[in-house]
Amino acid sequence: MRFQLKNLKLDKEGLSKVLGFLEAEVMDAVWSGGELTVRGVRETLKRKKAYSFNTVMTVMNRLVEKKLLKKRADEGSFTYHAAVPKESFLHEITRSVVSAIVRDGSLFQMAGFAEAIKCCSEDDLRQLKKLIREA
Repeated sequence: MRFQLKNLKLDKEGLSKVLGFLEAEVMDAVWSGGELTVRGVRETLKRKKAYSFNTVMTVMNRLVEKKLLKKRADEGSFTYHAAVPKESFLHEITRSVVSAIVRDGSLFQMAGFAEAIKCCSEDDLRQLKKLIREA
């Protein structure tokens, strides 16, 4: 998977840091629901806020263009499913951000990264150490 991260919005929550707000909501709905139609996603989103069918369809088609969703014709309508599992997407985004920091090679950036690691849980630190050993 090669999602092109264009903007990182640190003031946002969850997937909205890397996707638009409604794109993030749609992806969460699809990851939770599996294969869904626009109508199915709209019904899921309606619990929080009612969006028009056309708005949801436009966002879903943009996510197809971004290669985050796949679309298939299914008896007169289209069915969408995630092109990549959520965990893989999050891994790729994290790798992309960290690579950009490390690539610049600034000691201050690396120090900031090391400082942020101090906030990790013991379990996260164990997993990080394992990944470093494997690399």
